[in-house]
Amino acid sequence: MFRAKKATWQAKALAKSKLYRQFLAHQLLDQLPEYADVATKKAKKSWDNFDADDALRYVGLTTYKPASTGLGGIGAFLLGAAAGSIVALLMAPRPGTELRSTVKDKAMGYINKQGVNIGGEKTASA
Repeated sequence: MFRAKKATWQAKALAKSKLYRQFLAHQLLDQLPEYADVATKKAKKSWDNFDADDALRYVGLTTYKPASTGLGGIGAFLLGAAAGSIVALLMAPRPGTELRSTVKDKAMGYINKQGVNIGGEKTASA
């Protein structure tokens, strides 16, 4: 019991001594440049990998990119429209004139059923 109290008292006295505090200060100052070098290297590595676009995307924003960089959206739209029209022509159940007259007759029947008067009903001619 007495030994434990004596060890605690000695540790407190040692921590309060001026000589021990000076020793710790010198140790810290001697090792500080090493820690600073390590921290500088880590910070430089992080800064070299920093991209402003990543930071903007993180907060939900993007940078402005002009359309002159590429016609990606318009090109994809045109390609899709061409592919869709080719597929529509190949998969059509009836020839064009017959299909247009059927669509027009059904549209006119729907409009007349709703009670909309758009003039005299004409027969479909393609």
